[in-house]
Amino acid sequence: MIKISEHTLVEQYNKYASYESKRWQDLAAQNVNSWADVWEQSVAHLSHRPIVHEVGFISPWSYQELDRAADKIAEWAISSNQKYIGVHQNNSAVFLAKQVHKINYLFLT
Repeated sequence: MIKISEHTLVEQYNKYASYESKRWQDLAAQNVNSWADVWEQSVAHLSHRPIVHEVGFISPWSYQELDRAADKIAEWAISSNQKYIGVHQNNSAVFLAKQVHKINYLFLT
C-alpha cells in the first residue's frame, strides 16, 4: 500500500486544480465554456469520424450519428413533460448517446 502524506496530497490537488483552471481559461479564449461546447465543436469538426465501435456491429457510430441519437433522446425526454425521467439501457452506443444528452442538458439549461 502506498502512503501519501496529507501535505503531498494537498500539494498535488492544488497543482491539478491550477492546471484545470488554466486549461478552462485557454478553452474560454476559444469560446468553449463547458463540456457541451467541447462536444458540439467535436461534432462540427469530426462529424463523420468514428467515435464508438459497438461490439456486435460492423460499422462504427460517427460523432454525428451519436449526436443525432442524443438529440432524439432529448426530444423524447422534453416531450414527456416530466420533471424526472428514469431510463434503463444496456451498455451500448445508445447508452452513450444518453450520457451525451445528459451532459448537454446540464450545461445548456
